[in-house]
Amino acid sequence: MNSAFRERLQAELGTAYVLERELGGGGMSLVFLALDTALGRKVVVKVLPPDLAGGVNIDRLRREIALVAKLQHPHIVPVHAAGEIDGLPYYTMPYVEGQSLRARLAGGELPLNDVVWMLRDVAQALAYAHRQGVVHRDIKPDNVLLNGDSAVVTDFGVAKALSASAVSEPSTGSLTSLGIALGTPAYMSPEQAAASPQIDARSDIYALGIMAFEMISGHAPFDGRTPQQMLAAHLSETPPSIQTLRPSVHPALARLVIRCLEKSPADRPQSADEVLKELNAIVTPGGGTMPLGPEGTGGGGWKRWRWPLVASAVMMAVAAVVAVAASGTWGLRVVPQLNPRRVVVAPLENHTGDPSLDPVGRIASDWIVHGISQLDSIDVVSSTAAVEASGRSQATGIGVVQALAQRTRAGTVVWGAFSRAGDSIRFQVQVTDARSGNLVRSLDPVLGSTADPLPAITSLRERLMTEIAVTDTRGILAQAAQPPRYPAYREFALGVQAHMGERDFAGAIRHYRSAIALDSTFFAAYAYLNTVYVSLNQHASADSLLRGALRFRGAARGRDLLAIEWFDARLARDDPAQLRIVRRLAAQDSTLASLYQVAWYEVRLNLPATAVATLGRVDEASRGGAWFNYWSLLASAHHLLGAHEEEGRVIRRGRQLHPTVDVLMHDELRAAAAAGDVAGVNRMLDSLIRLDPDDAIATAAAARLAADELRAHGWADDARALYQRALELLGAGGAPPTIAQRRALALTLYDLGLLDSALAVIAGVARDDSGDGVASRGLLGVIAAARGDSAGARRELAWLARVTAPYPEENPSVWEARIRAALGERRAAVDALERARRRGEGFGTWVHVLPEFKVLRDYPPYQEFVRPRG
Repeated sequence: MNSAFRERLQAELGTAYVLERELGGGGMSLVFLALDTALGRKVVVKVLPPDLAGGVNIDRLRREIALVAKLQHPHIVPVHAAGEIDGLPYYTMPYVEGQSLRARLAGGELPLNDVVWMLRDVAQALAYAHRQGVVHRDIKPDNVLLNGDSAVVTDFGVAKALSASAVSEPSTGSLTSLGIALGTPAYMSPEQAAASPQIDARSDIYALGIMAFEMISGHAPFDGRTPQQMLAAHLSETPPSIQTLRPSVHPALARLVIRCLEKSPADRPQSADEVLKELNAIVTPGGGTMPLGPEGTGGGGWKRWRWPLVASAVMMAVAAVVAVAASGTWGLRVVPQLNPRRVVVAPLENHTGDPSLDPVGRIASDWIVHGISQLDSIDVVSSTAAVEASGRSQATGIGVVQALAQRTRAGTVVWGAFSRAGDSIRFQVQVTDARSGNLVRSLDPVLGSTADPLPAITSLRERLMTEIAVTDTRGILAQAAQPPRYPAYREFALGVQAHMGERDFAGAIRHYRSAIALDSTFFAAYAYLNTVYVSLNQHASADSLLRGALRFRGAARGRDLLAIEWFDARLARDDPAQLRIVRRLAAQDSTLASLYQVAWYEVRLNLPATAVATLGRVDEASRGGAWFNYWSLLASAHHLLGAHEEEGRVIRRGRQLHPTVDVLMHDELRAAAAAGDVAGVNRMLDSLIRLDPDDAIATAAAARLAADELRAHGWADDARALYQRALELLGAGGAPPTIAQRRALALTLYDLGLLDSALAVIAGVARDDSGDGVASRGLLGVIAAARGDSAGARRELAWLARVTAPYPEENPSVWEARIRAALGERRAAVDALERARRRGEGFGTWVHVLPEFKVLRDYPPYQEFVRPRG
């Protein structure tokens, strides 16, 4: 576009926007990047080219754009405004950093885990827009932008707006000739290809299927044909078998894609919500993707008193490489203030063309961070946090600087690449001031051996430490620890990729164990392997591993010493000590995940007000992209404070961002019940049943959760009605119930006061329980006490006292406290609660809902036990 037109466009925009540069475009628009001067944010200005603009009624276009501008959703890039310059229509929308799905597909087929999360995000956007009566009509990889951990859909409704505003003159044909009103030939539904006026949401579902096919196989089903041939294929040709093209694809995903590509709209999923439900069935309840290929492995379930995965991530944060799961944000983000003393090191880009050398970039980043972290005057962001912050954005070059600065608030960014130099590897690194974008220093290249590049990386690290620590008064090189052996470091990097990137726990265990075998003092490998064991509930293996690592504490230096401290505290189940450690980390690296870990321990230690303050330190940009655990923890902290109105507000915000996560659905139920909103509780339960009518057990658990909360807050009759509903749901299944389901049935009967029936059920459960029996025998004792059978209750107390297993399914002391309270032994009940805390039981919302503790509520020692500490 010539400079004269750009000047006229700038004049039309006035001082509201300042054009920065042309981003390019396609047949549909000319695209400019501009600055919104009022808000200090980047926007995109799209101008229709002359050959398209002649067929558009400007006033009608404005009205249509106004309609689609009302779409407000985390996975939709909204349209701001529309105007006209020199007869050419334009519209504005937010600027989204990252790359398009089209650019990502340039490398061919995508990892199947990535396919699922991208499809879920797009399906959520479609489901929302379709409910507002807006059909996209042009779903394709070009219109899906990848921003951090989020996929967002752009140009939503623009094709519809252009079509609706087209001048109805058959002779022009300008819109349809370019494929704008109908869509893009490669992704058009059969009804679009036939120019049917009856285009509805199912057309978008067909296009989503085409896009999914391309993500899985690396190409669209009718690729390589002329537009006319593509249209004919959409109408009459069966797509190739996706499972033949990609045998590792999960059968459920393959079936869904084929259904989306049915020729008749009636044979496809009838809504994007239906597509989303099927995609959700392919992922775990916690939101992580299930194994999508035949070789994957999944994780185990969580226990309430266990060390959950989110907590065990702390050890990744205190190892030589700190593990922080920083999420990307969507749409326009508020640029946080950058700290010039905070340094982030990007993984070095592999420019050798040899994929087998990919781990070298992460190893270099890890080892450089390990060195910089030893400088007192520097706040360095963990290398894993940098990987997470830049990974899915696929940014390269200067884009790395922008992405990392925004997500980590680091004012100094170290980035670079490595390439071949004959038989050697050449490392080239630069230091950039992210606040100004100016290059601070470009270090001289360093050459290293392909077989063992660590000596060269160590040399590079020393130069960077000298360059960065200009105000540090300590000796620099004297503080540098020796690196692990390169083969061990390589195995560790491969383990991190399997663990955090692919959720392949078996592969991660294999690589981490290999790293430890190659270098027994490699503390990061111990820490990460421990995390995998804990996530699989293999606590004996986890603790045995840490005890083995402590034998080498004399070899620990620098940041490894913090890992050793954490190992000691973890083995001692010393929560206060662990809180002190994660607070020290957060002081250095106050990212979303490090602050979350601090707050997690604060809630666990009954410091809910402190946890709310800690989570309040997370910047607004990170909150917008926070993973669901953030909102769940914040809501729980407010719940413990009795701030149920604020709890409800927080959880509604989380549900807006994560509408399908079951944990947040249950949190919302809890908040509504605590506030006495019985009608709201029943509406939510009805929604859960509609969402998955076949899972009566899960719905019964949700009904029980709400009933517990209602009972605790004084709504006994309403609670009883919900327990009755849970009882009906538990009896609805035809399959033989599991031990856990039978235990839930006994507990529900107990809550309804049907003690004889409850006793009959739990006695059978205790007899058949193949586990350690703590939960079954504990409930048996509670029911016995409620029936007035003191001897039976004391028999179970004696049994619980003999439990010596170091890793029982549930904490025996909690059950002792419940039985003691049911027997009216208030002092003994509180003493048992104290023992439970010493045995690793964290404080939580469960404490105030247990019915046996009602007799303790006016008892001062109990009041002191439950009183928030801060």
